[in-house]
Amino acid sequence: MKAQVFFGGTFDPPHIGHLIIASEVMAAVPAEQLVFVPVARNPFKDEGPEATGRDRIEMLRRLASGDSRFTVSSHEIERPAPSRTFDTVTSMISAGSLSEEPWMVVGDDLVPGLLRWYRGEELLQMVRLAVVCRQVPLHLALPSGGSPDRSPEKGRQSVVAELRHVVEQLTDRFVIVLNPYIGISSREIRRRLHEMKPVRYLVPDTVYDYIQENSLYQ
Repeated sequence: MKAQVFFGGTFDPPHIGHLIIASEVMAAVPAEQLVFVPVARNPFKDEGPEATGRDRIEMLRRLASGDSRFTVSSHEIERPAPSRTFDTVTSMISAGSLSEEPWMVVGDDLVPGLLRWYRGEELLQMVRLAVVCRQVPLHLALPSGGSPDRSPEKGRQSVVAELRHVVEQLTDRFVIVLNPYIGISSREIRRRLHEMKPVRYLVPDTVYDYIQENSLYQ
């Protein structure tokens, strides 16, 4: 089976930031395919997704349709809630829908709590981590109290070095993926839609059309 990347998330809705992360990860790891896996319900969030699983699957399929490296799995949507990454990865590998030792996309903000995830230690033995470092704007890359004459790039390197130190305590099978700073989130897109503000170009046209055709987030 092709080496694959597991990219889980709520994707409510999926947007161009998700595409950028997927593209950066694929450029950084030796994998041939990335699988978007929307959760049924995120156990770390009090509120469930606004859009149904069916709608989020369809939006993701439209999002991924322009790149042959990307595919979408409904595996977790079809499993009973709550969504636990260990259960999903194990089940998908057993079903032959995910490669052995897949790369798993995880945001840098989640790294310190990975061992507190359900069967987190076992999960880290099953996967390799593609840790997405959400690069902060250059003027915020300096550590607190940093000298104003220190270069922004050195400040950014400091952030990455600290993250690398944390990840190394968990596993030796990881890469850190530097993701361009894009100030877009699903929460912000939902807020704008609730307030009847434009979201075109924050999501691909195919996803935008689906949201409009189905009156999502209104």
